[in-house]
Amino acid sequence: MLTGKNLTLFIVVCILLLSSTTRFKAVVKAQDGDLIVDPSREGPGFYKTIQEAIDNASSGQTIFVVNGTYYENLFIYKSNISLIGEGRDVTIIDGRQFSNVISILADNVTVRGFHIRNSGISSGSAIRIEHAKGNCITDNRLTDSFDGVGVQTSSNNTISNNVATDNSYGIRIYMSSNNRISGNTVSSSAYDGVRIDTSSNNVISNNSILNNYDGLGLYTSSNNLVTGNVISGNWDGIALSTSTNNTVTRNSIFSNICGILLAHASINNIFYFNNLNNKPQVDSQPPATVFPNSWVFKDEGNYWSDYNGTDANTDGVGDIPYRIDQYNLDQKPLMGPFSDYYLLLHAELFQIDIIGNATVTDFMFEMGAETGNRIIRFNVIGREEDGFFCRIGIPDALMVYPTLVLVGEEEIIPKNLSSSDSTCSSTYFSYPHSNRTVSIISSTTLYLLSQMLDKYLQLQAEIGWQNDTYNALLNNYSRLWNSYDQLKQAYDSLKSSYNSLLNTQSENA
Repeated sequence: MLTGKNLTLFIVVCILLLSSTTRFKAVVKAQDGDLIVDPSREGPGFYKTIQEAIDNASSGQTIFVVNGTYYENLFIYKSNISLIGEGRDVTIIDGRQFSNVISILADNVTVRGFHIRNSGISSGSAIRIEHAKGNCITDNRLTDSFDGVGVQTSSNNTISNNVATDNSYGIRIYMSSNNRISGNTVSSSAYDGVRIDTSSNNVISNNSILNNYDGLGLYTSSNNLVTGNVISGNWDGIALSTSTNNTVTRNSIFSNICGILLAHASINNIFYFNNLNNKPQVDSQPPATVFPNSWVFKDEGNYWSDYNGTDANTDGVGDIPYRIDQYNLDQKPLMGPFSDYYLLLHAELFQIDIIGNATVTDFMFEMGAETGNRIIRFNVIGREEDGFFCRIGIPDALMVYPTLVLVGEEEIIPKNLSSSDSTCSSTYFSYPHSNRTVSIISSTTLYLLSQMLDKYLQLQAEIGWQNDTYNALLNNYSRLWNSYDQLKQAYDSLKSSYNSLLNTQSENA
């Protein structure tokens, strides 16, 4: 039953929820290129093959490839060009099982929007970013093998929103740095879906790496960031060999034969905020004894599907460590899988993290056009007998005012958690499980109402303090009056005795 302040807040929330809202969605727009590859058209600026367009491109130009199937093996040896397909489902580059389908030997190259298939059957890649040796390209073709002499890394390239299927390797980076592999789907590779060799400072983010021999391989590589990927159905989800100081975070690694393989002194890597559901979860060969890997960062560990610990202090983190081996422990295992959501508001990108034991669907952010109230809303689906808990981290700049949590139509009082991140606030709440809608609301109206109620309670407290002070003074006055009265009575008695004594002396005289 809602009473007092909670009832007032609930009524205000009901009014706010009836207000008109604006929903924010991500919008992606295609961009035309300077050079167009379209076999059906002729004239200046049009090319029959992709390689012909590359050969004629200048620094800063974009090559736009219309839909169709292109049987080519491409060499991109010019820096600062973009190769854009009309759509990754309809723009296909087929390598005819020969060598690499796309070889990049340059800097600041973008490849986006292609389906890339059928590389060489022994060692070819769908896309290979490779160091360039002086004089290795003649007549626009690779004419010399790389022997490491005069090596110059290929850097600052972006490979995004492509599909790579049925290749020996999916996407491979060799002796190159500062490249970004993002938003690709890589599947059915004979070897690694994504392979990083002798390379550093690359970012592999938000890719789907599915049903390859190994999902993601890091070999003699350091200081790379692996984040936001879905890695499933591979032999090893992530394999590290002689690789150090890499960061692996916010990945979903599940249904692999082995989740993470650590081989040949792969040490000083950091793994945190990953979801792992494999058997085994980690295979360390041999276990690192002197410089083990870290499984916690800023009090955030990983979710392990086979963790059996408890959470007595209700903060979404297990009370006992998860044991990987005798040298590797996750000291802060998460009690449920995490999910993260991104939204763009007023040109600022916000990230919301949710940890819970229910499936989260239909996540949305709404903003009242008239009231200005901000609402995060999502559905939770789970089994009734499990009970539901949720820990949500919200940037303070997104939810400016204090928030109200509703599960269904009932207000839930959350537990505010301390955090090492001063820009984000985390709250924890639980509720008997069923399929429900969670609404987290922040609004000016609620803020002002809360301020009014707080001032009212403060005023009541001040009045009560003044009343207590008055009563204390009154009690002191009463005690003083009683003391005065007793003193006066003693004085009158003494005076009477004194007069009686004087009278007696007078009579005797």
